[in-house]
Amino acid sequence: MALHPRPVRNRAWRHNGGFDEPQLSMTKTTPPAEDHLCAACAGIQRNWRKAPGHPELMQRGNRKEERGSVQVTVTRYVCEHCGTVWDYENNKQNQHVGWSVIGRV
Repeated sequence: MALHPRPVRNRAWRHNGGFDEPQLSMTKTTPPAEDHLCAACAGIQRNWRKAPGHPELMQRGNRKEERGSVQVTVTRYVCEHCGTVWDYENNKQNQHVGWSVIGRV
């Protein structure tokens, strides 16, 4: 029986786009566990720009990040049903970005 790692919630809080959220930290070699996803979250196509989310994803803020010479928008979402934290990267230069699981609240 394999144990699935969970994100570690830091005690520090930060202000993110008007919403207070705990910072989630994962090791760079450990992908977030996805065994807790609700059916709607499990159906989201990952790493594909313009793939739709689902109605229970609530936006929690956005930020700009540099990707080479291009600035992209990354929007944070949280599923109200299962608590999964998602980032959606909108990068017009790269079709293979989009939805990625960050962790769980």
